[in-house]
Amino acid sequence: MILTKSSRDVERVPHRASTPERETWVTSYFGPSRGAGAATSETPPLGVLYPVAYLIESPPLSPSEPHFHQAHQFQVVVGGGGAIGKHPVANFSVHYASAYTPYGPISPGTGGIAYMTMRNGFDPGAMRMPQERELLRRGNRKPRMAFGAPEIAPEADGLGAWHYRVAAGERIAGPAPQQGGGQFWLVMDGELATGAGTLPRLSCVFVSPDEAPFACAGGPAGCDVLALQFPNG
Repeated sequence: MILTKSSRDVERVPHRASTPERETWVTSYFGPSRGAGAATSETPPLGVLYPVAYLIESPPLSPSEPHFHQAHQFQVVVGGGGAIGKHPVANFSVHYASAYTPYGPISPGTGGIAYMTMRNGFDPGAMRMPQERELLRRGNRKPRMAFGAPEIAPEADGLGAWHYRVAAGERIAGPAPQQGGGQFWLVMDGELATGAGTLPRLSCVFVSPDEAPFACAGGPAGCDVLALQFPNG
């Protein structure tokens, strides 16, 4: 399975909790987005391959609460900056958190922050800390978090993030998907040429573990692209 979504074909809408004083925006790519208020009858089981991706744009100095999710996720800063917990983040920063791993708060800086969230499984929603601490004990998962700018060195179970700077017309192939639990490719700058067409900045592609290494090329002006691979299991 290869899913492709161009940033030309997505809609930016107010976050369901947005207010005039705290104007937050969400742009959905794959899967349901509760931040956009989207209702869905789809409730896949936890742990089943189910790609989800959306962009969040938060205003300055409006931190979120510490929380966790029940699916593995990557977050990539694509504009502005601030901090995730005690870690400063800026454009191209990559954050990974395994399911049932608390993190945060996400604290936008003076220029706000924009970040893409990508998961390889369905998640029923953010679980706040410390209110939902009991669910952590029931989940019985070992916490795991990683940061990179913009790469995360590959680990034994497949977790990793790779940065490709691709010249115009240059062809590349990514890491073997079967080594991990699915890949997202995110265009950070320029245009990426794929079999589905040319993808501009902030477009993304999901590649399932049963596919061949993803092949693509730089567009007319080249591009910067990130490949983000989830761990097995």
